[in-house]
Amino acid sequence: TGALAKVGEEIEELTSAINEGNQNHIQAEMGDLLFTCANLSRHLGVDADAALRQANQKFRDRFARMEQAVPAESMREKSPTELDALWEDAKAGA
Repeated sequence: TGALAKVGEEIEELTSAINEGNQNHIQAEMGDLLFTCANLSRHLGVDADAALRQANQKFRDRFARMEQAVPAESMREKSPTELDALWEDAKAGA
């Protein structure tokens, strides 16, 4: 749909702003992307708020699985690569 193509366009604009390194421009483009995603939801007949709540719950569930696998104090000592591996394990357990 046109709305889906607009999401791609906004991602390109956000990427350009990131490459520019201008935080104000990045924020503006991020806002445009979020707005466009909400508009896409409307076109698809999806409740954007419900979809975001569901995604947040999925994140919390996966993070809780990570915390169960590793004591909280040692989580701070993990490298980004190790945290990514824990995240992938938590996703696989979903």
